[in-house]
Amino acid sequence: MAATRLAPDLHFAGVQEHPVSACCIGIRSIPSEVLTLIFIQAYRDHEGTRHRGVVATLTVRRVCKFFRAIADATPELWSYMTTHYPLAFVETALNLSRHHPLSVEINVRDTLFRQISECIRPHWSRCRYLTFDGVDWEGVWPAFVEAPQPGIVTSAPKLTRLLLKSSMLTSNSAILQSAGLTELVLENCHLECDFHTLLQTLGHLPTLTSLSLELNPIDTLQLPQDWDVSHPKAMVSLLSLRELSLSIPFKHALYATINLDIQDICNVSIDAGLWDMGAISAPVLCEGLAAAFPDRLRRMFPDNNPEWGCKELRITINDHDSPMEMFAEVRQSNRDSSEKRFFRLHIDTDYSRFEGYDELGDAFRTIVRWDALRNVDVFRGEGFPKRWGLWTNVLEAFRSVTSIRLDGVVGEFPQLLATISGADFPPSLSEVVLLHNSSIGDANYESLVHGLRRACPPSSHPSQRTLALESGTTIYRDGKVKEEHLVRWETRFECVVSDEPALE
Repeated sequence: MAATRLAPDLHFAGVQEHPVSACCIGIRSIPSEVLTLIFIQAYRDHEGTRHRGVVATLTVRRVCKFFRAIADATPELWSYMTTHYPLAFVETALNLSRHHPLSVEINVRDTLFRQISECIRPHWSRCRYLTFDGVDWEGVWPAFVEAPQPGIVTSAPKLTRLLLKSSMLTSNSAILQSAGLTELVLENCHLECDFHTLLQTLGHLPTLTSLSLELNPIDTLQLPQDWDVSHPKAMVSLLSLRELSLSIPFKHALYATINLDIQDICNVSIDAGLWDMGAISAPVLCEGLAAAFPDRLRRMFPDNNPEWGCKELRITINDHDSPMEMFAEVRQSNRDSSEKRFFRLHIDTDYSRFEGYDELGDAFRTIVRWDALRNVDVFRGEGFPKRWGLWTNVLEAFRSVTSIRLDGVVGEFPQLLATISGADFPPSLSEVVLLHNSSIGDANYESLVHGLRRACPPSSHPSQRTLALESGTTIYRDGKVKEEHLVRWETRFECVVSDEPALE
């Protein structure tokens, strides 16, 4: 059968296969085992977009009969399929994948959804990774596990990864009882239960290592009426988790943080929207931040642990778009970088609300004063409004900081250096880097150097300080970056004990 009939051209996501008309002499001298490993690696390199892995397979398959034979004899290369692929390709892939576990994407809006679903159903027990995009999950799911016709036995798949989009679910949905799930993604699903019941349902998945939950803003799940941010209501154990991602309203983020029992090694990412704030004031917002998160951070990033490296805090403010948003991240790696921990908190607020600007400012000042962050080694900031008092808060809160790097913001730093004393300056701070601040100019840069030298704290030993300023000009041509010219000023100087009065 011709290659074009066995594997028809795919034209999805702007990617096409590229047939090669000739091969190097001696290609058959390459051991087939080596080529198999190369093909599998090329396929796996596109795990983020599995379609590109399929295109890579079809491309090498068109090189020559030798490549084609090896590709057709490697089941893993045919293990991914979706309902927007041609039916002929799916039939071929099901045959060539043999008994290899399948990864299937189903979208009920695809034209060939019914035909391809019927084609896949006899092989359903092989499915390990499933993506389902459609509302009527409860109606479609039974059809997959029922026998397609009398005399044919179809067993339910032993799913390990499940992604549901826009599906209607209840806490009793059969799919949420899949004991073997290791990865679960619920994206904008309509859940007919309260939030605590949902957490309890997820707690019944004993092998779950990765959980991503994104609630639809118009489908907010109810919280218990008598819950208190300072006291857990009923702990839900998810000790198997290693990654937790929540995109939920702010109050739900607080509730999940204090009521989920997860291990310290579990990395956490929270996208908390303030669009549900209503009558909640900024003081209540800060109270929630102060009560819910510090204990978690203290356990994730303990102080004075010799096995772990620098503790880094990064805070980015975006007030150019609506909603206005703040992104805070704490990260740390062990000495050999074999283990990395992070805690991410993203807060957005409606820019049209007058209180939104001040809410995020109060949230920033609360976060930098978390006791769990007092020994931060590196602070990175970007986009801070000047009147938030960035430098004043950072220098007061982080007495152990060694490096401060700011992108596109100087804040009140020049004015602060004119008045600050050595005792107010973090003794271990050895580097200040200001990025993309061309507006400072040479004269102001020299003033910053003078002020930083003046603020050096008393010390019994000389210590080196660095002030670096980077700016650049980017030339755009045809909507693309053509070239970028970076300009960098850097001054290194020694801070030494001196009885002479500081120069003014």
